[in-house]
Amino acid sequence: MKERRNFREATKALFLTYTIIPICILILLFSMFTIAVFKLKDIYDARESANDVQHKMTVVYDRYHDEINRMASLPIVKESAVWHQNNHLVYEEFYSFNNLQDVKSVFYLIDKNNIFVASTAEPNAVIEQELILKLIPRLKKNPNHTLIDVDKTYYSHDKTSTVTFAKVVKKRRKSSWVSGL
Repeated sequence: MKERRNFREATKALFLTYTIIPICILILLFSMFTIAVFKLKDIYDARESANDVQHKMTVVYDRYHDEINRMASLPIVKESAVWHQNNHLVYEEFYSFNNLQDVKSVFYLIDKNNIFVASTAEPNAVIEQELILKLIPRLKKNPNHTLIDVDKTYYSHDKTSTVTFAKVVKKRRKSSWVSGL
């Protein structure tokens, strides 16, 4: 025989069947939908961030590439590399560019005898030797091109560079070429 439920148990069963269970199912579905939406938003934000970083890196790259070519062609830089004079004008040219940049840089001018004619960094024999051994031979192989080195280079005050631009500064004087960074 069937057991008869009293009104209280029947109401409780109806409440569970038609209220609590559907609400739990809705909460579960809403949670799954929310998780899916947040994952899609994270993917979208990551793509937007990557595009933004790529654009900013391209702008910085283009600015520095243009600037090193401009500096290498300036008569004051060429004269300074040969005669080791008027370095203050070279610094002035460099800082007029560097002060306007979001990403700051270090500037070196090295003559053909590997003497640092001008430098915006503090003197450091280890760093200078690394630059001479790493960049100068590569510049000599392709003197007409701008060298772009993507490697970690350490400078004073715990500063590092991951992209190094180098360009030969050419000044014809008694069949000798002057190189500069």
